[in-house]
Amino acid sequence: MNMYNKTALWLSLPALLLLAVPFVTLISVTHWGHLRLTWGDKDAIVTS
Repeated sequence: MNMYNKTALWLSLPALLLLAVPFVTLISVTHWGHLRLTWGDKDAIVTS
């Protein structure tokens, strides 16, 4: 790995962290116990 690749990697880390923040936040605030599968639910199919 040359110097350019190492520099590019370190410069991309802040951007990758900023991109990950919304997904991590969404996963942490979602109440997973209230979710249920809607496979075969016609209302869910129409909505999607």
